[in-house]
Amino acid sequence: MRKAFAGSLLAVIVVACSSLTTAGLRAVSSLDPVETDPAHLQAAIGVDNAFRLRTGDARLTISYRLDGTEVPVISEEFKLEITAATGSEGLQPDPGEAIFVARIAEADLSRARDTQARIKVLRQSKSGSGDVSINVSSGCLTKPLPEKVPLRTFVRSHQAGKFVQLTGIENILDLLTEDQVQKVRQDFPACQ
Repeated sequence: MRKAFAGSLLAVIVVACSSLTTAGLRAVSSLDPVETDPAHLQAAIGVDNAFRLRTGDARLTISYRLDGTEVPVISEEFKLEITAATGSEGLQPDPGEAIFVARIAEADLSRARDTQARIKVLRQSKSGSGDVSINVSSGCLTKPLPEKVPLRTFVRSHQAGKFVQLTGIENILDLLTEDQVQKVRQDFPACQ
């Protein structure tokens, strides 16, 4: 079930990235994950309040690949701490929406900084490209999956900065095939 959900979610994320807001495009283009203090890098997701995300449901990967190679020479995955937004972050949920804020777990910050330092050394001597991705592998439902599931994503890279909305999708289920939607409806777990 988790693989089916992860595959469906990946399809949504790929389409979501193609629907960046203007402010989101500016924020992403100016974000340098190698120079940003990992303690200040935060992401947020706004989704129907039927969903719950918990610490461990998502991971962030930072990788660096040399030009002309397929396999990254550096690839590190970090557990994300997830909390429900309280409004103090400057994030206001739409009616019926829950917003979850994700950040690299405190225990992983040292390793994240080490990863950044290793990439900086490589960038000085060899040409390549970096990648940052977030993988949501699970979650749960507090009530049946609604017919329409809006999705908003946000990013913040400075402790005192504002969250910038990256994407806004009216219904992520519209982005999935009928079979994928049926699979999500059948297999998405209820919260315990």
